[in-house]
Amino acid sequence: MKRILLSLFAVLLSYSAWADNVEIDGIKYALNEGTKEASVIRKSPVYSGDVIIPSSVKYSDVSYSVTSIGYNAFYNCTGLTSIEIPNSVTSIGSYAFYNTAWYNNQPDGLIYAGKLVYTYKGTMPESTSIIIKDGTTGIANEAFSYCVSLTMVTIPNSVTSISDYAFRGCTGLISIEIPNSVTSIGSSAFNGCTGLTLVRITDIAAWCNIQFSDIYSNPLYYAHDLYLNDEKVTNFFIPEGVTSIGYHAFSGCTGLTSIVIPNSVTSIGTGAFNGCTNLTSIDIPNSVTSIGIWAFSDCTGLTSIKVNWNRPLAINSDVFSNVNKTLCMLYVPKGTAMMFMSATVWNEFTNIVEFEDGDDAHYITIRMGDGGELQQSVELGKIYTYKVKADDGWTVNTLTFNGQDMTGQLLDGQFSTPVITGDAELNVVFKQEASNIKSMKQTETSKVKVYAYNGTIKVAGAEDDAEVEVYNTSGIRIADGEGNCSISLDSGIYIVKVGNDTFKVSL
Repeated sequence: MKRILLSLFAVLLSYSAWADNVEIDGIKYALNEGTKEASVIRKSPVYSGDVIIPSSVKYSDVSYSVTSIGYNAFYNCTGLTSIEIPNSVTSIGSYAFYNTAWYNNQPDGLIYAGKLVYTYKGTMPESTSIIIKDGTTGIANEAFSYCVSLTMVTIPNSVTSISDYAFRGCTGLISIEIPNSVTSIGSSAFNGCTGLTLVRITDIAAWCNIQFSDIYSNPLYYAHDLYLNDEKVTNFFIPEGVTSIGYHAFSGCTGLTSIVIPNSVTSIGTGAFNGCTNLTSIDIPNSVTSIGIWAFSDCTGLTSIKVNWNRPLAINSDVFSNVNKTLCMLYVPKGTAMMFMSATVWNEFTNIVEFEDGDDAHYITIRMGDGGELQQSVELGKIYTYKVKADDGWTVNTLTFNGQDMTGQLLDGQFSTPVITGDAELNVVFKQEASNIKSMKQTETSKVKVYAYNGTIKVAGAEDDAEVEVYNTSGIRIADGEGNCSISLDSGIYIVKVGNDTFKVSL
């Protein structure tokens, strides 16, 4: 009941801001005295003929920018033959032009009103893909509402707002890319988009700054998986410079497993990570001064929370609603455990453990077949570049980072890591060139690949009956196999022969 009353109070406040309804030059406006904005509204007698909406109007010596066309503003204005809408208009309400002569004369298909997508007229064919034209600044209320045949839509980087119910009930919509230009998404914009499987973005910072109106305005509620530059987001570092993580920004993103928040962030919004059921760890910096209700609710997979305040932050009791506080470890700065054990909400965690500065150091372990390993201290959120040079007579066969083949990303002898999110391992396997093997006839077209990671040598691309032999540095044969096989060994340097190919690896 309390939440309903608060919502009603907020609605009443928004209505009170639109204090004056006035008619100027034949057009009626609701004027917002606070923002100095004007919205075109319905009038009696209704509009007819050619209507030209100005970009601004003046009333009582005060100028107001015309930014919206309200709900039903021109509804049933059968005499409205044309409408000119200024670029200042960023939103158009539902049914604004329904059953006007202007609308009825439009051909079936996508209809634009000014710089906005207004609606899709007529019956949409099955499996329709729509490309919104460049220069469009917004998608109007209910523009594609219940267009069940819509499977894909391309939104240009000029669109700044997606209005209420814009894609409501688009059950055939499979994926969507939200451009960096979008700053707001209206209420229930993606409500009922049950077919969504992924959301694509190109900038995490821009995504964090989007103003989502509710949980259904975020397509992640149904899609669950977020892709950054076509890579699925699982472990990631929010970039430095982001100051807030918005309302429901990652709500429902079940693909997310861990996140590191930079010191620039001061607030985490309501429901920001609500329902991220596979999120296992979070690190909250001492720069954060507010955490919204339900920010981490239903994060049932959380096992580790690290906070960096010298005294507990006051938070709502539902911030960690449905988090298993018996199994989840709460890490706090040295000397603060007693305070957290006494603080409301934080005292619900059974395991509160102190840490010291330096306890959270991270390293890249580098193995390149040189008789040992190198551990380099690294910072989370950074990218590191390495030069890889093979000895005379050898070439790079494979390069793996955390077990993932990234050989193709070795360019001009240099490899740059992905953004560091924790401890990592870099492995390089070298292959002996054919001209340096005196006793074997090695073909230049060999497709054999040898990988070394986590104590295992893995052979790929070999013939099924290819003989695999593993030798130590003393020339003693210590293991063998056949075809595409995996061989587990202790740490060390090994020579691997697969048919006529020779490789040097380090575990």
